[in-house]
Amino acid sequence: MSRRVFRHLSRLGMLLLFALFSSPFPLARSQEAANAPASSGPTAERIDFAADLVQIDTRASLIEAFGHVTLAHGGYRLSADHVVYREESGEVIAEGHVEIVDPDGNRLFVKRALLENDLKTGMIEAARLILKDGARLAARQVERDSVGDSRLDRAVYTPCPVCDAEPERKPLWALKAVRVVHDRKRHRLTFRNAFLTLKGVPVFWVPWLSIPDPTVDRARGFLAPDIFSRDELGLVVKLPYYLPLSRTADLTLTPMIATRETPAFAARYRQEFSRARLQVAGSITRSERPGATLFSTRPAAARGHVFARARVLHGARWDSNFDVNWTSDDTYVRLYGFSDADTLASRYRLSGEGANWRVRARLVGYQGLRIEDVAGLTAQVLPWVSAEWQAPHRPAGGTLSVTLDSLSLVRTSGADVQRESAGAHWQRRLVAGPGFVWNFDLMARGDLYRVEDASRIDDPTFAGRNGTATRGIALAAATWRWPLATTTGALYQRVEPMIQFVASPALGPEPAIPNEDSRSFALDIGNLFAIDRMPGYDRFESGPRVVYGLRYLFDPGLFRIEASAGQSRRLSRLVGQFADGTGIARRRSDVVSRLLVDLPGAVDLVYDGQFDGHTMSPRRHEVQAILRLARLSLAGGYFRIRRDLVTPDRTNREELRFEGDVRLSRRLRLTGGLIENLTSDQPIEYEAGVLYSADCLELGLTVRKRRTFDRDIKPGTSFIFRIRLRNLGG
Repeated sequence: MSRRVFRHLSRLGMLLLFALFSSPFPLARSQEAANAPASSGPTAERIDFAADLVQIDTRASLIEAFGHVTLAHGGYRLSADHVVYREESGEVIAEGHVEIVDPDGNRLFVKRALLENDLKTGMIEAARLILKDGARLAARQVERDSVGDSRLDRAVYTPCPVCDAEPERKPLWALKAVRVVHDRKRHRLTFRNAFLTLKGVPVFWVPWLSIPDPTVDRARGFLAPDIFSRDELGLVVKLPYYLPLSRTADLTLTPMIATRETPAFAARYRQEFSRARLQVAGSITRSERPGATLFSTRPAAARGHVFARARVLHGARWDSNFDVNWTSDDTYVRLYGFSDADTLASRYRLSGEGANWRVRARLVGYQGLRIEDVAGLTAQVLPWVSAEWQAPHRPAGGTLSVTLDSLSLVRTSGADVQRESAGAHWQRRLVAGPGFVWNFDLMARGDLYRVEDASRIDDPTFAGRNGTATRGIALAAATWRWPLATTTGALYQRVEPMIQFVASPALGPEPAIPNEDSRSFALDIGNLFAIDRMPGYDRFESGPRVVYGLRYLFDPGLFRIEASAGQSRRLSRLVGQFADGTGIARRRSDVVSRLLVDLPGAVDLVYDGQFDGHTMSPRRHEVQAILRLARLSLAGGYFRIRRDLVTPDRTNREELRFEGDVRLSRRLRLTGGLIENLTSDQPIEYEAGVLYSADCLELGLTVRKRRTFDRDIKPGTSFIFRIRLRNLGG
């Protein structure tokens, strides 16, 4: 091939590839390509060019390529049936099955393309763009101006899958516009006089709509709205607006319009640093606040909330975690759907951990949202510091750990408590004899308490006495287990009797020490064999005791059943340490049990029971079950508690909970739920919903009925609408 012919072909290839890189459609590019400096002209790097026939007319300065014309460069590929280049005018014509593929797999199909004026302007006929994620953009005609912006006439955009073999089948939804303008500098697609269609039927008209083009990962704009209705607020519409501030920060602004209340405004800010992460969310409005009594209200005032969290890495061993949760009044976050919590906690935690040590320092503030909560009597943790060290060697063949724990509880109008604790724990595990498993424990701890204003506590049942109190604790325990297993074919069984002996001085009731962290204790199978069965430091089960129980496992291969039961008996006549209903108030404890049934992939069943240690009358039944079938998923729970405990979270109750999901088809499913108070024979809350979910569209409606009330939160019905359109804020 002559040098002149090669020069003409190279120029044709460079021009076509430049046209390819300057496509009037928003072809997505890799991050490396997006960050690369813009080229000022055709590339001079190697271009692979092929064609069945090339004709060069040097007099007319005309180059024509026929049949299977292909050009490839840098991951881009262009193919066509016929390409014409007029050197004098700079005009390039490509026609006949023109296809352009970029490095990310996006494909552009063109019937005929005309580029002129050194490729700065041009027109494309019957163009279709298929993006890697399946989204499609088609236009009858595309024109590009001298600055690279494009105008698409009679354009259709849809992110829904479309079958090329069945072009008559309409996508689930699409945007049809008289004109679409692509601003390459701002990376925006602007639709003018557009219709939103569902299965080809126009359902919504917008005169103007702007969305980011597919080259943009994050772009400012409106997100999918949230729409719900509840009796107190009326119809509520949340319309989030997303605003990226930098590569590591963004802001979401959400106005909330309610038909029966004043508008509210919510915002969320997020940012990531090299060694930290921050998120702050909040809202504000102005309306009547709930009063101090159940049905009273106060004059209109500002209402709002702030939820914030952050994490900071100080090095390889240390980090900080922040959580700030605050609301202007007791019912606001529940009324507007920001949280269902009845207590908000704000925390700061500094953590450090090494090979054989760990340190935690915490500050915790609580905001009670129940009507019976009194702000001045709510304890604030200022501070709580704990440290643990484990000996690098194994003294006497066991592990030794030493702990230090310091706690300060402050009430603005009530009792203040300071506690200092130091303890050591040694433990060792042995296997001896015919498979006997022994666990030995030695524990010692000293506690120092200082109490002020003891009578001004949130619950007098747990009050201590003013002044200073000390306590020394010592414990020795030996736990014996004998796992007996047998295998017959696929059937595996194991029986495991267990006995534990605990020796500890009988200290008796300690009225000088308040109970702040062990109020909700109740015996169950999980803490039956624990050395220290209390959840905190303030209460300790002293005196010698023996604990006995049995575990059984049945596994034939198709399913699995585990059962366990046990009881403890105090060997001293010490009484009065714990309230009746906790399960360990008398010398003979209640009997606790658990049953687990696991049918892999189908059924999970958990039963926890507690029975009076003398009469075996039931005190607690808790059943939780999950059923999973091909199209059906059910989860439920039954709770019946009759322990007569006085703490608010352990009161007597009988309740049924249920939620289910029925998949009617690949895209359509029904959901439902129920919470029923069986003592009053009426539902507390129930809901039902329907959800349609496809690749590019999600529609849902949920109806929720509540029968509870709390000041300005009244019994009523809520409707929650959900709509998500992929790539349109979805």
